[in-house]
Amino acid sequence: MIGDVYHPTMTTPAPSIAPRSRRSRLAAVLAVAIALPMTLAAPVAAQDPAATAPGVPGWVTPGTKLSYKTAGATILSDGGTRLVEDPNGPLTDPATGTRYREEWTAGTPQGGTGFEGILEITVTAISGTDVIVSRGGYVRDQLSGGWLAGPSSAARVAGAQVDGAWWHPDQLATVTDAAAQGYRVLRGQVALGGRTIDAVTLVREMPGDYAAFWYDATTGQLVQSAIRSTGQNGTTMSTSELLGVRQLGIPGIGASAPDAIVRATGLMYSGAATIVNPMDPSQPGMSTPVQGEVTFTERGDTWTLQQTSAVAQSIGQPTVTMSATGGVGPYWWSPTALAGMTVGQVLDQDPWTGLTTTVSEVGQTSLGPAVAIRTSGNGLHGENHWDVGTGLMLVQINQSELSGITTQLQLDALP
Repeated sequence: MIGDVYHPTMTTPAPSIAPRSRRSRLAAVLAVAIALPMTLAAPVAAQDPAATAPGVPGWVTPGTKLSYKTAGATILSDGGTRLVEDPNGPLTDPATGTRYREEWTAGTPQGGTGFEGILEITVTAISGTDVIVSRGGYVRDQLSGGWLAGPSSAARVAGAQVDGAWWHPDQLATVTDAAAQGYRVLRGQVALGGRTIDAVTLVREMPGDYAAFWYDATTGQLVQSAIRSTGQNGTTMSTSELLGVRQLGIPGIGASAPDAIVRATGLMYSGAATIVNPMDPSQPGMSTPVQGEVTFTERGDTWTLQQTSAVAQSIGQPTVTMSATGGVGPYWWSPTALAGMTVGQVLDQDPWTGLTTTVSEVGQTSLGPAVAIRTSGNGLHGENHWDVGTGLMLVQINQSELSGITTQLQLDALP
């Protein structure tokens, strides 16, 4: 039983939920979040089996985080972007010497739907020439300005090319049309995000479809992308623009996995999800039991990949997600880093989402010393309790103001 394993003495009241004035707001935001493409399908170069594959770019380390502004819409319009031959254009095809420019035609919009948000790609760890990366994001509610969490994922992939994030600059320097698998490779200076960069641009044009990806030739970072596809239901367009790359300084990044995780094959959590009407939180809410099973699928000295299957009793169907841990959660944190934390310590402030992570409490539980760490921002609040001795996550609390859903899970038993 939960109570036999963990008796929390640290208590933190849940943040209040502000009422909403428009009932349609929640439905619209949730619909957009479900449909949000958290990654754009970037081209992948074919490898010469005889060539030595490049490794991880030098600027990539555990804790490196890329943040992208993303936007998308489905509209009834004949507008869009196309590539036009122009002897004075900024983009050059090295194979033919032909110069191009991009041209936007507005078309005739006739209504549609859209979203804007933030996509985050975080390097959890490096393993040889591979990287363990986590992806997540947030959708902005246009009326309140608040955030709704989008889908998340994690995987171990080759470090030379990470979809939607970077190519190794050595690979960009030599990539050809033949190797880019259907994309035309163009080179030249382009103005992006208020600055001019030496870019490698990969463009694909087909009837009804257009895709372009701009990479910084020096760093290999994807700095902008645009995709358009036209079908029977109109034109779907999505874009991304690099806001910045920063190095997280959260204590514990890159630390070795604690003994409790080394010997564990998984973890079990139990709790409940409470749902209230976000437009009238004074009304009684509905609560349903939730079970969460965490299975470690792959691990290294400083990282784990895990699959989480969560089942709400009222729904019955499990929600399965992949995540990665590299010393700072989820599911485990460096015990040494936890032991050094103090109340009020700011662990991270994201300049683009505004989410701030702080140490909210240091106290005692039936297991010994524990630390509560809270992340809070416009529309989202979460707090996790960590056991200092083992580094395990004991309690997880997440609250979304826009959806009116609060979930709280507790660890069933120590591994």
